Amino acid sequence: MAVAKQVCAEFWKEILFVISTIIYLFWLSKYNGELLALFDEKDIVAILTYKNYSSIWFFFIALALCAVGALIVIWRIKRIQFLFESANDILMLCLTFLAIALMIISLIEIIIYISVPIFQAILGAIILIVGLSQ
Repeated sequence: MAVAKQVCAEFWKEILFVISTIIYLFWLSKYNGELLALFDEKDIVAILTYKNYSSIWFFFIALALCAVGALIVIWRIKRIQFLFESANDILMLCLTFLAIALMIISLIEIIIYISVPIFQAILGAIILIVGLSQ
C-alpha cells in the first residue's frame, strides 16, 4: 500500500492529465461525429459556429492540454537524470518511462482527434481571412 501511495504522490500530474485527456477525447469524439454528420468538411463557417462556437472552444482546450502535457513531459524528462543518479529505485525509473510514453500517446491522440474537422475548419478560416486581407 505504501508503494501505491508513493506512485500516486509522484505521478499525480500524469494521472490527472491522462484522465482529463480521456474525458476530453470522449466529448470531442462525440462532437466530431455530430459535425461530420451535419456538415460537409468544407463548410467552414457552419463548423466553427455550430453550438455557439463550440469548435473554437474545443480547439483552445486542445491547445491548452497540449501545452500542459508538453510541459509535464519536459519536466518528467528532466527528472530522469535525478533518477539515474540515485539509481536505487528501478520501479520509479520504469514508471517514469511509462508515464512519458502515456503522455506522448495522449498528446498524439489530442492532435489526431482535433485535426478533423475542427482544425481543418480553423486553418481554412485563417487562410480565407489572410487571403481576403491582401
